[in-house]
This record gives sequence, structure tokens and C-alpha cells, in this order.
Amino acid sequence: MKKSLMLLGNVLIILVIMAFIMLYVSSERQKMLVSQTEAFKNMTVAMESVTTNYLVGEQQVCRSWSNYINASDMTAEDAINYVRKSLTAPEIMAHILFAGEDGLTGFSTAPKADGDYTVSYNDLDIFSNGFDDLLREKNKVNVTRAYINPINAIQSIGFCCSVNLRDGESGQMVKAVLLRIIPVSIVEQKWAFPTEDYKEAEISLIDLSGNYIIKGHASQDSNLFDVYGSQNASGAAELEELKTSVGGKPGVLEMNDAQGQRCLMAHTRVNSTDDWIIVALIPLEELGHAVMNWTLVGIVTGGLLLLLAFNLANMINLNRQLKAAAASADRANQAKTDFLSTMSHDIRTPMNAIMNISQPMVREKNIDFNFRINRFEHEYLYADQLRINQIYINLLSNAVKYTEPGGRVCVDMRQEKGETDKTVRLVYVVADTGMGMTPEFMAKMYQPFSRQTDSRVNTIQGTGLGL
Repeated sequence: MKKSLMLLGNVLIILVIMAFIMLYVSSERQKMLVSQTEAFKNMTVAMESVTTNYLVGEQQVCRSWSNYINASDMTAEDAINYVRKSLTAPEIMAHILFAGEDGLTGFSTAPKADGDYTVSYNDLDIFSNGFDDLLREKNKVNVTRAYINPINAIQSIGFCCSVNLRDGESGQMVKAVLLRIIPVSIVEQKWAFPTEDYKEAEISLIDLSGNYIIKGHASQDSNLFDVYGSQNASGAAELEELKTSVGGKPGVLEMNDAQGQRCLMAHTRVNSTDDWIIVALIPLEELGHAVMNWTLVGIVTGGLLLLLAFNLANMINLNRQLKAAAASADRANQAKTDFLSTMSHDIRTPMNAIMNISQPMVREKNIDFNFRINRFEHEYLYADQLRINQIYINLLSNAVKYTEPGGRVCVDMRQEKGETDKTVRLVYVVADTGMGMTPEFMAKMYQPFSRQTDSRVNTIQGTGLGL
């Protein structure tokens, strides 16, 4: 086969292998992306339990205050003093609010900068379902939207409970709302997200209107739906569909973030609240990178190219060896022809078998091989040709097989006088510079499956049946 055809064959094989690898990698990447998308959604859904546990814990603190206040027949001043003494962290405060003619006003456990303890919520829209809805006690978490605390101007959220307080002037019982107010920064510190597997993921809390309650570290906008509308080609109908989807069952969708980067967004409602939603975003590139190792593809490609170069070099070297071997074979064939032409017809048959068996092995191992014929007086012989062939071939092949490369094998074949006038003795002597046999082995060498025990012998295939 010409070099060009062999080279073309190698190139085609490599191209076929590379095409298969790329198709396989693409298929596996798609499967893994589907799996990673589902895992990312499940991680987001799992955060609902984490969120609920935290919210319920804070709500229980607020509820324990309200239960004590409701059971103790307190005024607003008494209730504020009681809650103030119960607070253990300076960052957390409480407000008691009344709905009156002056709007939503009340008192705080902490004063303003001027020492005033009164507080007004008239300009704040923090209750999802209105103030009156909070006055009806529920067995769920009542929490406000994130807002700026009018006392210290810190973004906070408030856990709400209804309390019954005695009016200091009329003596009548009036309804009020008790707020346990926690800065959003405190919530972020206590809210642990399992994002080790998704280092570039951002997890946020929003309300049904898309306003951020807790932002991811890279989020700069105040409303998720505004980001979607500005970075994604969408109309009013599509935006409304997005709001409905995010506010419904857990799911995933693709969108561009505030930087225009394509992301996967997973969302789930916080069931313990009226309008909180957990939203997690991760760049699609990062999600795909987690399941696709292009370095491996590069290594495979480089390995195939090296294999091509190696095969080409071996092919050139093999051609040189084949030329040298062909010349040597021509010389050996000529010698065999000259030798066989001097022998009788019947003896020529086993000799041909011996030469045909031994020559390839001799050339392969570069063995110095000599074959000498002596005193053949009778032209025709009557004998078991099959057995003679087996004996001659086995003895010679063993000699060649167990002689190390560069060694020497000599064969001496002659006729001697037989026991009667009509018989002859064929003497067939094979000598070699091989590894030899120990006296102990020679005592049992004709037993079936017997082989010389030697580390060198163990590396050569054999059954122990030849002799």
C-alpha cells in the first residue's frame, strides 16, 4: 500500500473518531444540562424550607411578646417597656402601631436621633394585604415588605402580631400591631444559602411585585421585573406572564440579567408568607462549564494527532525494514533452492516443511542458522512421513523458539547403516545456544505438559507437549 493511502486512512480514522467524540460530548452535555437545571431548581426549592424555618423562628419571638402582652392587660407604654427589656440585640427594635385619625402612628422601643420615641408609618406601604388584615390573628408568618425604618433609616423587615392594649385615657381595649423589626443585613447574615456547588449563583428574595427584599451580591436594581423588561425583548403581555409564572409553582426559565448575561432563573414561593418569592440566578455559561470539560476533548485531540505522527514514523521505519528483510529472504530462498536440488525426491518433502517453518522465525530473531546434510546414499525411503515431519519440526522449532536473538542454531542430518541390510538409520541432530535444560528436567521431559521451570521460559508460550 502506498504511503499516501496509509496516511489518508489514518487521517480518516482520526476524523471519524473526533466526530464521534464531539457527537457524544454534545449529547452528554445536553443530558447533563437538563440534570443540572433540575438540580438547580431543586436547590432553590429546598431553600424554601430554610427560609420558612428562619421566618417562623422570628415570628415565634414576636408572637411570644404579643401573647404575654395580651394576657397582661397592658397599655401601650407598658407594652413598649416590656418589649424593650426583652430585646437582646441593639440592632433589633420593636414598634407598636395604631390606625387612627392621624394615620398609622405609634411608639418605638428605640428613639430617633432627637430622643423622640414616636413613630409614623403614614408614608410607608409595607403591608401586603393592608393594615386591617394584620389585626386578624393567623397561624402563619406575618412579615412586611422591606422598607426604610423611620427611626434609623435602615432597610428592615418587620414581623407582625396583633395585640390588645388598654387606652390610658378611656380605659377601653384597642387593637394595635406589634412589629419586631430586623435590619435586612441581619437577615442576610443568618440566612445561609447552600451555594458551594454554584459559586456564581445569586439567590434573592422578592415580593410579588418584584421588589427585592434581599438582593444577590451583584444585583444593583430594586425590582427584578424591571430588569427583565429592560434586558429582555418582551412586551407587556409577556411580562405579565412572567409575573404569573414566578408567583405560581416552582419552575425555571432563561433570561438576561442586569449585565445582559444569559442566565437560568429558578423560583419558588415562600409558603409561610403572603408574597415572598425565592429567586436564584446562575449564568448559563457557568452551568454548562460545570458539566463540560473541554480540556479532556483537547487532550484526546492532541493524543490522536500524536498517534498519527507516531504511525507515520513507524510506517517509514517499517518500509526500510521490509526492504532489508526482502533482500535477506531472497538470499535465503536461493540457498534453500540450491540445497534441495541436490537431495532425493522423497526426503525433500520433510525438508521443505522444516525450512518453511524455521526460516521466518530465524529471520525474525536474527539467528545464525546452519543446515548440513551428510551421507545420503539411498534415494527412496519407506517410513511414516507425518511422524518424521512432527519430530523434525518440533525439535527445530523448539531450538529457534528458546534461542535468544542473535544466537546460533545448527542442524546436522545424515544416514547411517541400519540393523538390517534393507534399513537405514536417520540421524537428526539439532544444537543451539539457547537456555538449555537442567538434568532434573531431562528426567521427565517426555511427560505431557512438562516444561522447564525458568523465569525466561515463563515469558514464552508453550504447552509442554512438543517433545
